[in-house]
Amino acid sequence: MSTETTNENESNLPTLALFDFDGTISRRNSFLEFIAYTKGRPSLYFGLFTFIPTAVLRVTRQISADELKRRFFAKFCADSSAEDFHQSASDFGQDILPDFVQPEAAAAIRQHKNSGDTVVVVSASFQEVLKPWCDLMDVVCIATVMEIKHGIITGQLDTPICWGEQKTTRIKQALDLTAFGKIVAYGNSRGDKEMLALADEAFFKPFR
Repeated sequence: MSTETTNENESNLPTLALFDFDGTISRRNSFLEFIAYTKGRPSLYFGLFTFIPTAVLRVTRQISADELKRRFFAKFCADSSAEDFHQSASDFGQDILPDFVQPEAAAAIRQHKNSGDTVVVVSASFQEVLKPWCDLMDVVCIATVMEIKHGIITGQLDTPICWGEQKTTRIKQALDLTAFGKIVAYGNSRGDKEMLALADEAFFKPFR
């Protein structure tokens, strides 16, 4: 097959658009805002204050970034009812989270969808928190998955934090990349570096 024919075939394939969420689509941290929504800001701020010793462990490299995030998640969510959590997440995704979405990011998502592209949100935040908003926008959600047993959130994780190399790993697990003629990616931090490198067109901090 000639190069010309190969390029023509690729041009007939759909485009895959990959978006980071926190800091790219949203101007706020989705999980912190979810905790503020469900627990109240005083509880969030008190929790952040009491979490300082654990943060010091990360600064001194005694625990990994993944373990820091897991412990923070467990502090606020362990032993919670999964049913109640999902209902709160659904309400948050529909009523609160849209207010934090940057208009330029929402416009880019709409433009991709209007062009027939497959749009995927790939985030280190929690899938259970982001999926209601992603469903509202009719886009795919790939994010960190929390462990649930017997209807209770355990405080452990079902997947590694979806950050850095894990983003590309999860993308390749969920999607057949050969089915797309072009990959476009949007990100804003070190955790998006590998995902941006995967793309044919990469945009760093594009909506600022």
